[in-house]
Amino acid sequence: LHKVDWYTSTNLLHKALSVLKLTDTRNLFIVIFVHRCKIGDISNVFKDYFTTRNKIHDKNTRNAYKYDIPSFRTKKYGQKIIKYLGAKLYNNLPKYITSFVSMNTFNKNVKYFYFSQY
Repeated sequence: LHKVDWYTSTNLLHKALSVLKLTDTRNLFIVIFVHRCKIGDISNVFKDYFTTRNKIHDKNTRNAYKYDIPSFRTKKYGQKIIKYLGAKLYNNLPKYITSFVSMNTFNKNVKYFYFSQY
């Protein structure tokens, strides 16, 4: 396709073509959903879908404004639910990215964050 060696890393190709890997694309859409829930740019059904830790307890900790990651009885199915995955992925984003209100700025910075890991 690009006349590169057979053993060229796919990370380099993805970065050169500006195409996210499949799992990163999935993670991007999940994080966008969580961010839309956070800023209220979504249906009222999902308004309180994710809960911050400061709403669960009144202790002022450094992670008080991160989302609570729910626990499930089974790891096989419980860790694939969007409530679990969304909270976990969103909490792993740097704070400067989660502070954006504009969806365009948020999308660009999340994509750049995922590309920087290649």
